[in-house]
Amino acid sequence: MSRHAAVLGTLVLVLAGCSGVAPTGRGQVPSAAYAPVLVSHGNGPLRTEWELTGPGRIGGRIYNEYQDGVYALQLLVQGLDASNRIVSQQYLWVGGDIGPLDSRSFMLTKLTPADHYWVTVHSYHILERPGCCGATSTR
Repeated sequence: MSRHAAVLGTLVLVLAGCSGVAPTGRGQVPSAAYAPVLVSHGNGPLRTEWELTGPGRIGGRIYNEYQDGVYALQLLVQGLDASNRIVSQQYLWVGGDIGPLDSRSFMLTKLTPADHYWVTVHSYHILERPGCCGATSTR
């Protein structure tokens, strides 16, 4: 491989890594080869990995990177147009707890149609251990 091709390949990888949102196409289900799992960081020590699984459907996982469990998670799902402008916002509850350093899956359905989406953790409550730190915290 020539030096020029190697530099160009590195530049493409860097630019691809800078993209915060991967377009999924209006109402289309991306192929497995095209649709990477997207990672976003929301409030606190939580991150999500997710992908478009069908028209108006997103499936994914929430990871709790905290030493205490969390509950009452609320996701913010933003619908974006082709220019990455927000065209819709939905706050969706994810039921159940996530233990310390654990994860759980989620499936969002009936989303407002958009060119593509972005998902983050908007809010949650911490399950503090007995004898540690007092009352339950809210974030």
